[in-house]
Amino acid sequence: MTEKIATIVNGNFTNITETVLGAGFRNERLKVEVSHDYPLGQMLRGAFGYLFMDMNLKIADTYEADNHSVIYFRDAIPHHFKDDGIIVPFIADKRFINYKCEKCGEVLKYASYKTVINKTRINRNIGGVSQMFREEGIVRKNKFRFKNVLNLKETLNKNPEYLVDYMSAIEYVKEFGINLGRGHLKGMGKMVFDDIKYHTITLKDIKKRSEELANKKVLTLRLMSDTIVNHNGTSVGKVDEKILIGSVKTAMKFFHPEWGITGENKLIRNEDSGFINLVNYDTILNRKMSFMDCKITKRQRRISTEDIIPRGSMFKYEISENMPDGFYEGLAILEMCYGIGKRIEFGKGEILIE
Repeated sequence: MTEKIATIVNGNFTNITETVLGAGFRNERLKVEVSHDYPLGQMLRGAFGYLFMDMNLKIADTYEADNHSVIYFRDAIPHHFKDDGIIVPFIADKRFINYKCEKCGEVLKYASYKTVINKTRINRNIGGVSQMFREEGIVRKNKFRFKNVLNLKETLNKNPEYLVDYMSAIEYVKEFGINLGRGHLKGMGKMVFDDIKYHTITLKDIKKRSEELANKKVLTLRLMSDTIVNHNGTSVGKVDEKILIGSVKTAMKFFHPEWGITGENKLIRNEDSGFINLVNYDTILNRKMSFMDCKITKRQRRISTEDIIPRGSMFKYEISENMPDGFYEGLAILEMCYGIGKRIEFGKGEILIE
């Protein structure tokens, strides 16, 4: 049971310059472009993608449309400025996304300190200011979580050079940092990395966590990041029993070393969704989020829009005693290495099981 499943990179990074992480919409009351509270997984994925290409690394091929991703970037959730605890999202009053420190329990309306930045744009033809505009940004120094997952089932067995490429890029950002967000080519969004550590997840770790989950009759699943789920091509506003089973099966397929050897029907089956009952959930209306995909077209890119279940949503399930052990192993992989729904490599679908 020492089969290596994934390598987890854990650490922190801190912004040392103002950072503007455009959310794609405008606050009409303040007349300002809104910024995200912290860097999302898709932003880190894009920044590392350009780094892979600049370093001429083969792992950049995994970003192409027809190739399977091997790196799953997580949202850079902030640390609480008082006690360094991770700030966990939750739904407040069935209307808002608020945050709660996992250490001290303090509730925060915003995950980081943001303010409105006034800027000017210079027209070189007239030699003066041509435009004044306002945008929201992170201006104080904030400490963010850095976490991503490298799939070792895909790399060690099929493309071992990916592991070397990945480690090379991590060592580069440890030395030189990275810039994120709007104006990153002008020095904005400078991030400095610290305390980067590597941890290998083995099948033994998965089985240990699955035993803990199997002892619970009721499982509460919290979405740590925005999540994209659909059923038969239609977006849905909750993680129901079939979606949960489908996500567990996908996680087993990509990570479990016995998948395809033991046979999927012996590990987890679609009909096992009958052993799960969604008894309660707390969420708010779906939102839309845009993604820019790498795809070979005439324009060389494609911007797509997805409906997301907001982070902080919670779903409570009752599990039957007849549920096979394979479900709990898949659920452990889902929590530790993968996620629910689509675009896991973009940081979507990260979960915490309570």
